Amino acid sequence: MLTEEIKLLSQQIHASERLVVFSSVILQRDKMIKSAKEVRRIIDRRLSMWSEEKFDLLVQEAVRCDRSFHLAQKRQSSNQSPDHIAKVFTRLMLLGKVKAAMRWFSGESRSGLLLPTDSVQLQSNGQTSPIKVVDALKLKHPEAQLPCSSTLLLDTELPPFEDIDITGSHVATAAHRIQGSGGPGGCESSHWKDVLLRYGPHSSRCRDAVASLVSLLSNSIVDWNLIRALLANRLIALDKHPGIRPIGIGETLRRILSKVVCLITRTDAEEVCGSSQLCAGVQCSIEGAIHSARDMFNSHDWGLLMVDARNAFNSLNRSSLLWNIRILWPRASRFVFNTYKGHSPLIIKGYAEVLFSREGVIQGDPLSMFVYAVGTVPLIQTLKEFISTLTQIWYADDASVTGELSDIREWFDRLLLQGPKFGYYPEPHKSCLVVKESMVPQAQKLFGDLGIKITTSNRLLGSVIGDTMGCEAFVTKKVQGWINLINVLSDIAVTQPQAAYCAYTKSLQNEWTFLQRVTPDCQFLFIDLESVICNTFIPALFGQECSTSDRSLFSLPLRLGGLNIRNPVTTAAAHYTASRSACKLLINAVTGATPFSSYDHICQVHSARESHSLSRREVDNSTFTHTLSSLNDNNKRTVKRTRDCLSSWLNVLPVMKDNFDLSCNEFRDALCLRYAKPLLNLPQSCDGCSNIFTTSHALDCKKGGLIRDVLYDMSSLAWSQVIKEPVVKEAQNGLDGLIGDISVRGVWQSQSTTIFDVRVVDSDAPSYTGKPPLQVLKTAERDKKNKYGEACNSIHCSFIPLCMTVDGLLGPETNTFLKRMADKLSIKWDRPYSTVIYWIRTRLSFALLRATKLC
Repeated sequence: MLTEEIKLLSQQIHASERLVVFSSVILQRDKMIKSAKEVRRIIDRRLSMWSEEKFDLLVQEAVRCDRSFHLAQKRQSSNQSPDHIAKVFTRLMLLGKVKAAMRWFSGESRSGLLLPTDSVQLQSNGQTSPIKVVDALKLKHPEAQLPCSSTLLLDTELPPFEDIDITGSHVATAAHRIQGSGGPGGCESSHWKDVLLRYGPHSSRCRDAVASLVSLLSNSIVDWNLIRALLANRLIALDKHPGIRPIGIGETLRRILSKVVCLITRTDAEEVCGSSQLCAGVQCSIEGAIHSARDMFNSHDWGLLMVDARNAFNSLNRSSLLWNIRILWPRASRFVFNTYKGHSPLIIKGYAEVLFSREGVIQGDPLSMFVYAVGTVPLIQTLKEFISTLTQIWYADDASVTGELSDIREWFDRLLLQGPKFGYYPEPHKSCLVVKESMVPQAQKLFGDLGIKITTSNRLLGSVIGDTMGCEAFVTKKVQGWINLINVLSDIAVTQPQAAYCAYTKSLQNEWTFLQRVTPDCQFLFIDLESVICNTFIPALFGQECSTSDRSLFSLPLRLGGLNIRNPVTTAAAHYTASRSACKLLINAVTGATPFSSYDHICQVHSARESHSLSRREVDNSTFTHTLSSLNDNNKRTVKRTRDCLSSWLNVLPVMKDNFDLSCNEFRDALCLRYAKPLLNLPQSCDGCSNIFTTSHALDCKKGGLIRDVLYDMSSLAWSQVIKEPVVKEAQNGLDGLIGDISVRGVWQSQSTTIFDVRVVDSDAPSYTGKPPLQVLKTAERDKKNKYGEACNSIHCSFIPLCMTVDGLLGPETNTFLKRMADKLSIKWDRPYSTVIYWIRTRLSFALLRATKLC
């Protein structure tokens, strides 16, 4: 029915209000109903009511049910204890929401979101005064203004409209990337991601319907009343200390539509903006802007002016914006026109009055950065034509200019005159001029009347520009903040090691990677951070201390048996060199040395990445060899095997609905087994056979058919005739029969049956210590064939042994079968082979972990 509602909107039969509320009213939970049977009954009843068009009753019921949940959340909202923070962090990680978990964990989402009735400090003309949040939001969304004729591009002939072709594959790509909370309708990104990706042919039909809707909005002009509800936003206010930042959270479906258009037409925006406006999707654009500004500042006795504008995104003149996009970005112009030609409703939770977006673009719209970039190109060109001796660096509303101080003053005066015509209002009191120490008096003389802050160093786009002392102070402050976060994350790792590990490797360590890429000679400033990682975080993961050789090993990637917990001291210089190489052509274009070519820049970025990857691989291999030489024979054998074992369980998010979440003991025991470390808290006796419990016994004792069950489930997805525990040979004359684990028809040839039997071996058992692990698996395969081969031939079936070690090293026959399964599923699901084989190996690796669970 959801697909039908999308089709009705794309055919312009019904307005978008129906589509926006459909999922919310049908799937709204009732606090008192928990059994699956009752949930199905409620959903069926609501679907019947929808068919009967009882929309008001459905909405009223949804509001009543939702209100009961909000009352419970309100009672818990004041709980900020460490245990509560850890609990919420873990819950978000188990949902796969890494960014949300990190924002909560770092305190951003707990302190940055303001209520409409809160009071904030609003800065204007250098003066700060208190104001209610809702009143500040009203000021942030001004009335529509008439465009100034000088801001409109005038072409003798408008470029022709070009229709864009949109398919379900484009929608699938956008759905994979969507994230975040829901708009006014309440449906979060996880709901739409499931609807569009998880349900086979049903999802395929829904993707095609969404593609039709995008085509309608992109290739024609649509009545505003049809799509008004779809374009509504949930307005929130983030605390900027001082001031607020208004964010409009649109409907998830609307964000998917915007991402599809962006996916198809973004290259056009990149070509138009070039190196003039770097927020239009140019790769490594922020890094290139920082490198360019630092090069120009350090190589000349010049100043660097960083301009801050007032309410830039919401103040840009929308009429001139839409007209100029029609000329500069024609392929996306009709979609942008359809979504911004009207006044989008802005709904504030807990406030009855509805605000409207009448000017600029909405921060929160996936297209807003691209629209703003193209819309500001005429202003940037106007300033370049006025004075060409300066180097301008624009990233969205953050404008920077470097050159002689007198030229900068002329440029800024021109910006104060021309900017407001486009809806760009510079604020001198919030702007900053960075100069060398010897130039401070001259700067004060030229800019003293404007109230611009004059300093020798200042933050720029996440990095810092200026003298050595100021740069070191900036990096040191950032490092101290990360040290504090790692200490808190270490406390969480004591009870939730998997969630803490994933948060660290997927998010936290990437934060200082970016700073290292844009800051030269900063490696010595990360020594304290490395000390905390080695002495606090890693011991919290394992429950035991980390030696020097352990630290070297854990810094390696998973493919070399490491944990990908990089050493920030040793990686800093390589990251900076790689960034400089990737941004080489962009830096030359920004500084005016050469024209900008988007294609050449992309080729340079890819080349730099390959070169960095190759050099890092050489360093990693050298580290692996050196570390291996310092280990004893037993640990050497374990580490060598670990390099070839299934490691994907360390590389996936602990998403509960995919059964990728491990308990504290499961994850910690798996880490200890991976590196031959002693296990903690072993029971006295085995719960299966009552023998004395040791690590070797736990790995040898049969724990059930979990591996068989997982292979059976995955085989059933690829082939239709799959049988569990097929009889190979009946018991007779006192002789035992033979029973396989799985039989599958059609694996190698149509209508032919193959029988599989699983064996999991401990390659570190005393009887195997003299053999290489791969030889142990080949021997196990041979023993299985000797046992089952003749009996299978007698019933005209082929036999394949599926042998693997307890830590995930697969035998040759198992690898061949899994590749065959992946090939079959990739064709059936129309998904890349690499994605499918990775999913298969990940599921198998988790099954092995749970099959060898020690407690």
